Amino acid sequence: MKDRILTHKVMVKRCFNCDPECVMCPTNLMETTFHLFFQCSYVRQVWQCMGQLVQLDVSAERLWEVSWSQYKMSIGGSKRVWLTRIMAVLWGVWKQRNSRIFGRPWKPAWLLARDIKEETEMWLKCCRSSVGIG
Repeated sequence: MKDRILTHKVMVKRCFNCDPECVMCPTNLMETTFHLFFQCSYVRQVWQCMGQLVQLDVSAERLWEVSWSQYKMSIGGSKRVWLTRIMAVLWGVWKQRNSRIFGRPWKPAWLLARDIKEETEMWLKCCRSSVGIG
């Protein structure tokens, strides 16, 4: 990952005055792009809940090891659908992170995952009807 989004690591590097730690989990680890979207304990819960919502039976420890091939099969193998769901999770996590930074209410992981799933289904429905994406 090329650190193109303003995570705390990038902000510190650019001389912003901010705490470099992740606001999403209690680990006191620096908020890097990879940590924010894949390693953070809160985000791992979101990914696990997403797996459950699309009926994957994968533990958090094995999520990255086996889930993507299963996930792709569970949604019918459409690369566009698969990528849309991944982008929706990343976008949802980013919005949740910003809610925490700016003191707005935050959601438990299961609720964020449910909202992401619903939003993704809406995106896909709109895309299918407007341009025939399947």
